[in-house]
Amino acid sequence: MVAPLVALGLIGLIGRLLDRVTGDGPVVTSLSALGRMAMTGYVAQNVILMVLCYGFGPGPAGRMADTVPWWVFGPWVGLTLLLSVASALWPRRFDRGPLEALQKRALSRAR
Repeated sequence: MVAPLVALGLIGLIGRLLDRVTGDGPVVTSLSALGRMAMTGYVAQNVILMVLCYGFGPGPAGRMADTVPWWVFGPWVGLTLLLSVASALWPRRFDRGPLEALQKRALSRAR
């Protein structure tokens, strides 16, 4: 029940930030690049954190199940920064993210 409210808050915060920030600085560039690769970023974040945190990876989720879940914040921040940098660099070579390109190709064949 809280997740949709957090999502709306983040959407509002990013919109507010982009309304106040002008130009083509690093914040605007990385946020717009991340927006163009949103599906790829979302899937990559979930797959990478799933592999890192659960039993088929190092598995801190199982070992730290009885602790306060603040340890989750570190990997999330690190991965968010990594994906932001990757999404800012990706458009230098490609016009779409990998999953966005796959989606476009699948939808073009469906017509």
